[in-house]
Amino acid sequence: MGQSSSAWSFPRGGAKVLQEIWCFNCGGLAGFWKLSHFLAAMEPSLRPLVVCVQEFTCDDREIVGISNYWCELGFQIHDGRSSQYCSRGRLKGVVTFVSGSIASQKLHLLELQHGAALCVAVSDFLLINCYVIPDSSGVKQMEYMTTLGEMIQSISWTRHLLLCGDFNEESTGWIGTFAQLHGLACLLPSVDSTRWSGSKILDFFVVSGILSCDVFALDAKLSDHRVVGLRLELSAWRHKEMK
Repeated sequence: MGQSSSAWSFPRGGAKVLQEIWCFNCGGLAGFWKLSHFLAAMEPSLRPLVVCVQEFTCDDREIVGISNYWCELGFQIHDGRSSQYCSRGRLKGVVTFVSGSIASQKLHLLELQHGAALCVAVSDFLLINCYVIPDSSGVKQMEYMTTLGEMIQSISWTRHLLLCGDFNEESTGWIGTFAQLHGLACLLPSVDSTRWSGSKILDFFVVSGILSCDVFALDAKLSDHRVVGLRLELSAWRHKEMK
């Protein structure tokens, strides 16, 4: 599978198991089903541990079929569609799929008219799947940043923190400020753009400095955005313990 990547080193320790977290703005159901079929064609052992999807839109009937399909692929679904963020009367937002081989729990959904953030505990991570709409004035992004910080503070998470998504801003913008305020680092893939036509990296990861990992982008064209991924080392004993 072709991909472009960049490395980021964190302190190591203990036995490790390599795992992948994918992040993808599907741009609607067409892109989402392309992703679903792409994963279905993969060898099960090569599928990622987590898949975070943004700009996900469907109704309550469709979500049942999607949940059943991804269950067959070995994933459990955490629904982050928002009643505040709709498209033509259909719920829109984010969704996080986690391998059934590891424990996960939905903790909170941040619902705004201009985006969403879904918090899911995965092993010893707080994983936050993010999407905020473009806004040239920066007002909506600043509101999103403030509300996101308040949400994280209210959860009182004391272990590893990992955000990913389509931030509709480069790492030098509001999300970079957010990372600095919370002692986090922005991790970007080694590509010119995370959209197939463009010159900006808008889809990436923001993490606490806790593990060895590298960031990559898949060559598979599934929507107008690239699939970006984080390959990290997860403690083998913890992975087994959380099964």
